[in-house]
Amino acid sequence: MLIFIACFPLVTLGIFTLVYVYHYGIKKRAPSEKVIFLVYPTIMLIAFIIVLLDIIHQGWDFQQLGLRYPTLFFEPFWTTIIAIIIGIAIGKGLFEQEKWSYRVVSFLTTKWYGNSWAWNQLLQGQTSRFPSTIGLTPKNKLPPLLLFSLIVATCEEFIWRGYLIHRLDNMTTDIIIVVVLSALMFGSNHLYFGIVGFLNKTLHGFIWGITVVLTESLLISVVSHITFEYLVWEHLRQPGNYQEHHKPA
Repeated sequence: MLIFIACFPLVTLGIFTLVYVYHYGIKKRAPSEKVIFLVYPTIMLIAFIIVLLDIIHQGWDFQQLGLRYPTLFFEPFWTTIIAIIIGIAIGKGLFEQEKWSYRVVSFLTTKWYGNSWAWNQLLQGQTSRFPSTIGLTPKNKLPPLLLFSLIVATCEEFIWRGYLIHRLDNMTTDIIIVVVLSALMFGSNHLYFGIVGFLNKTLHGFIWGITVVLTESLLISVVSHITFEYLVWEHLRQPGNYQEHHKPA
């Protein structure tokens, strides 16, 4: 199963590459928001089911994977409230960090390399070819955004922070190495975002991994991840923000 998770980023990268080759090569236009909202959650749900079947086969206790209240806090009600607040705060902070990183890269890319497609592809991957606006209308934006955020965040946290950290922890006693390895593997699953996306997601994976290790629970990381995903897509929904967030001016 570790081999599957290690190779999974290549599957994700390959699928997104095929999606973009098809749309740009045959349809001569960028993928619609419906395609974007369907492809990645579907990939993650399939991976989630495969990992879940392995967990059931191994006979692991789901509490060992972080499906419990954080141990740093007290009774369940206040634990939940505190975890949600901390999770939202971390998610908001990571969103601002990622937005800032793409602004810096866009500025430097424009200044030194102009609109070089090869350079944009290296740094920002498939995202440099997304449409300038996702195109969701106010009346239908909330359900797909929340559903996308919930599916992606839950599946990613369960696989890379719950399952993978527990699996790696059984192989080494150095928890920092475990968190770093899980973060790198999580970051590599976002290689279609280019080098900048890989570095951002590795950083996010490390921070979420630390919260899971400290609290022995996925609650904060899942809430944080859902918040982050929702803020990103809500930001990109606004006209022109995708170019500001991912593309050179």
